[in-house]
Amino acid sequence: MVTPFLHAFAFGLVTRLVESEELLIEEGKLKHVVAWLAVDLSKARQGRSLISTVSMSLIKCEHVEDLFADNDSIGAHVVNMGAAGG
Repeated sequence: MVTPFLHAFAFGLVTRLVESEELLIEEGKLKHVVAWLAVDLSKARQGRSLISTVSMSLIKCEHVEDLFADNDSIGAHVVNMGAAGG
């Protein structure tokens, strides 16, 4: 089940990756990519790395054209989101 927290997390992270030009998505498909990531995160197995789950999910999403961010970069965005309050 996708919680409001997961949706907000996915939106914040995808937005940051797009704005930093580390994620290229099809025009007008931001909501679809956010929903895809939120659903994948909700289904992720316990014990699996959050960062690798995000990477794999974005790579599998049909509306993602390219992911330039590596796991370290994604991790830095996650940390910065926490420091910035979301």
